[in-house]
Amino acid sequence: MKTRLWDFWAGVMREGEGAAAGGAGAGANNNPDSPGGSGSGAGGAGAGGDGQQPGAPPAAYYPETLPEAFRGKDNNETIDKLVADLTGRPKAPEKADDYKFDPGEDFTKKWGELKDDKVLAGFRGIAHEVGMDNAAFNTVIQKFYGMLETSGVISAPPDPKQMVMSLAPAGGDDATRASAGARRVMDAEAFVSGLETKGLPKDGVMALSGLLDSVEGVQTIEFIQRLANVKGVQPGGQPGAGPTGHEKALQSMYPSMFKG
Repeated sequence: MKTRLWDFWAGVMREGEGAAAGGAGAGANNNPDSPGGSGSGAGGAGAGGDGQQPGAPPAAYYPETLPEAFRGKDNNETIDKLVADLTGRPKAPEKADDYKFDPGEDFTKKWGELKDDKVLAGFRGIAHEVGMDNAAFNTVIQKFYGMLETSGVISAPPDPKQMVMSLAPAGGDDATRASAGARRVMDAEAFVSGLETKGLPKDGVMALSGLLDSVEGVQTIEFIQRLANVKGVQPGGQPGAGPTGHEKALQSMYPSMFKG
């Protein structure tokens, strides 16, 4: 837009210079003692350079690339339209932290609100640096996550209820099946937690705990448990320990499983 405004002002200046030069020529030819003085009419015709009568307002100037929506009936109106467009465009917030991430419902169901996401925090600074407005910020983030998922770079977090039902036996009512599937998750987590008391370093426990977020991971831990020929220990790995993160999630989904 800066280039368009520059072209516009350059055109206006060229017209002003042409008019001034034409006026000077007209004054010289009006002198009957000067060579060609009797040709004042011809000099007058050349004053405008485009056939305009002396004193008539110059025709409005439009750069070739100026959209029709910005073309006014004269130069002043055209300038007003351009300035209104420039000043009315959405702007970046005052600070990077002022970006508000407001994803759609489908995005939130899959990825959450990203409140503690370090990537989102870093992108706020980049967006502010390039002058991105808040609407564009939201659009880019959501499309970027979709692209990462489609390309296989990241995977959406598992749906806990769907995961539990995938681990449930085929027969029985939904409540019974869900209870059995949830029990498999808790037993697998209890086994992993108990390994720390048997000498597995904490980093190893954390690495195995990452498997608890998928059906395949739970099945893998169950396989390891069978190979080790050990029984699952009390949830949390030690007697009296509080509920783990997975158990809390299951309690919220299936409170009837934990009564009594």
